[in-house]
Amino acid sequence: MIGYWTFLLSFVDGYKTPWVNEATMFGQVHVDLLFHSAIVNMLRLYSVGSIGVDGAIPFPYYFGSHRIVEALSGILDIQPLTFYSVVFPLLLGPLFLAMFFFFAVSFQTFLLNREYFNRDSPSLRSELFWLVSAIVFIGIFPVEFRRNLGLFDNVFHSESFGIGVLVAYLPGVFFFEYIGRRSHMRLSVVWMILGGVYLAGLCMVKFSVASVLAGTAAYLLLRLKLAWRHRLFGFLTITMPLGYGLWITRGSPSGDSGPSVMEMIKPFAFLRDLIEPRLWVVSFVAFFGPFILFVLLRLMLPRTSTRKTWPARFRALEFLDLEVLSVLLTISVIPSLVISVPQGSTNFFSEVSYWFVLPMLSVVLSDRLRK
Repeated sequence: MIGYWTFLLSFVDGYKTPWVNEATMFGQVHVDLLFHSAIVNMLRLYSVGSIGVDGAIPFPYYFGSHRIVEALSGILDIQPLTFYSVVFPLLLGPLFLAMFFFFAVSFQTFLLNREYFNRDSPSLRSELFWLVSAIVFIGIFPVEFRRNLGLFDNVFHSESFGIGVLVAYLPGVFFFEYIGRRSHMRLSVVWMILGGVYLAGLCMVKFSVASVLAGTAAYLLLRLKLAWRHRLFGFLTITMPLGYGLWITRGSPSGDSGPSVMEMIKPFAFLRDLIEPRLWVVSFVAFFGPFILFVLLRLMLPRTSTRKTWPARFRALEFLDLEVLSVLLTISVIPSLVISVPQGSTNFFSEVSYWFVLPMLSVVLSDRLRK
């Protein structure tokens, strides 16, 4: 059911269609599909990030997802337009769901190792877990109404965002697997260098996802017990990829690559432009409701072998998962309150945290319902 839902979300707004050839004949192909397909063709033929209208003239943009499409469509010998519209949803849906549940299992393993869960807690083999996951994933609001609330399910509409969030689950899995088996978490220089390389690659795929993860990583550097030289080196491995990401997505004086960051600073424009005032409260509940419910359920989880006070547990990093998710949510929401990216793309920041909350909520909610 969840897999079928992801397939429907890919085609719900007419952005993609299985009948792309017929849509092309009648001029019904979405302009974004033509835009991205043109970039892939230019990369394939001339190795230049351009749409080719004014020649092979490059423009500032992140072309990581286009490189992936170029490689896969070449292997399958399929035109980029057909790949984007037909093949990509068939590939992304299963891969995204696999990482979604892999991340959920990692979080459950973390709770087991930290003695918040018993061994008989609902696992991926439990019908209760799958039922809860389906409800959490699909939600209780119709798709069109969700869009009116500012929830666009962009992982299944935007190729770069979908790949970005899918790849973003990897450090989340590492985080839970690494700290779940250690009483004290320490990061070596090697891990920091690998993290910097990872962030640079993610900036090439989707800068919004990379910036949210970078801010969360910066919090971890401050929160964990690290030597100051390691902290400084860690911040360097974060800021350098972000600087690179800002450079490749910079605005140009002519405006052909979109407005600059300063031109996009319009506080609360996302809320005013995309959500009707009468729906502001409902939008708040739809977006923040899963997070608030997760926080309540997570704080209710008893640890079997501790009698520490709450401040002592905080200092002992027993709520580090909750802290990281809270920081992730805060960082992802701030751009939506400060800047206005053209074509409603500001939600490419806010939705990052949303897709981390859902699998974690599925784990704690299924355990709570079992009791």
